[in-house]
Amino acid sequence: MPVSLYEVNTQFKNWRVLEPSYSELMRVAEDLQDTFVMIPIGDPNFTYFLRENKDKHEPFYIKGVGDLGVFFSSSNEARKKVIRKREGNSVIYRENIETPKGTVTATFRVDDRVATTWQVEPYIKSIEDIEKILSIPYDPVKVDLEPLKDAQKKLGDKGIIVLSVGDPLGLVVPLFKYERFLFFSLYKKEKVKELLDYFYERLLKLYRQVSEQVTEVIFRFWGPEYITPPSMSPKYFDEMVVEYDYKLIDTVKCHGNYACIHCHGRIRSVLEMIRSLRPDIIEPIEPPPYGDITLKELKRSVGDEICLMGYVEYEDIISVTPSAIKGIVRKAIEEGAPGGGYIMIPSSMPIKTSITRRVNDNFIAFLRWGRKLGKYPFLKN
Repeated sequence: MPVSLYEVNTQFKNWRVLEPSYSELMRVAEDLQDTFVMIPIGDPNFTYFLRENKDKHEPFYIKGVGDLGVFFSSSNEARKKVIRKREGNSVIYRENIETPKGTVTATFRVDDRVATTWQVEPYIKSIEDIEKILSIPYDPVKVDLEPLKDAQKKLGDKGIIVLSVGDPLGLVVPLFKYERFLFFSLYKKEKVKELLDYFYERLLKLYRQVSEQVTEVIFRFWGPEYITPPSMSPKYFDEMVVEYDYKLIDTVKCHGNYACIHCHGRIRSVLEMIRSLRPDIIEPIEPPPYGDITLKELKRSVGDEICLMGYVEYEDIISVTPSAIKGIVRKAIEEGAPGGGYIMIPSSMPIKTSITRRVNDNFIAFLRWGRKLGKYPFLKN
């Protein structure tokens, strides 16, 4: 049975490989885990973190699939100016984007020794900001896949490349403060739909270009989790996810790649809609009470059609003693491994760029017990 830390890879230079507190975990992962090499594409959570730490990463992490322009358009009618400023233990990035209908601004923060990018000020504060973004003409961006292809060739059969890509919803929601997105979705839905259409056109073209030039790559679609219950009614999932993602998923699959739906939280009420998208993989499948459906139920419902990844909750891993990890791993294997089609991963990994001894020991225990208990025949040890 495959077991992996998923977000962690030891095959290429990245910040975890270079971080001393991760050194023991990296050695164990090198020996025990199945490797995924995850590359964020257009993900605002990583854009400026990677810029601040580019010397700690292989070039393909920074370059991705090429210059994505302004909102996935290369039009010269949109111009972006970025101002960088150090403030104490943080770096502030302020973006000013000139559009045909005026300027939109956003502010982001990267904290020292934290592996993410925080949104301080969103692009959209008003209807007028939506109109400004929509006014940017679409000129397709030109992809540059040579760094990605080189990485895939170097990786060989030691692992698989994962392109972590947004769906239209994944690109639209971070343009707002989340509560404002919910407000607009309820009371100005037509404008949200215009934004979804806007990004769908761009993403479909981009993902088609990429998927035509690579094979056996996982396209990990993030975005659907933004509107799963209790945040919004399941009907919105059909209108804002299924309507767009079906074609995106079909596009990457028809060229010999794999489609993965990334969706934390409660998925029971939207499971049939996810099934209708025909993804190859669902992750990270959080166990109750973080999610609302058991792995056993998922296996019975969609396990013959979709590979299930996850069911080991990050919050559990960091809060228990190493001796308790065996029980967590055993439960996941009991529910997921029989019949195949299950990969055990944690629901997340730490974003602080140093880890405590307990977290280190618990993730090592996760890998070791996963390997020991996940051998055929299952659970005989």
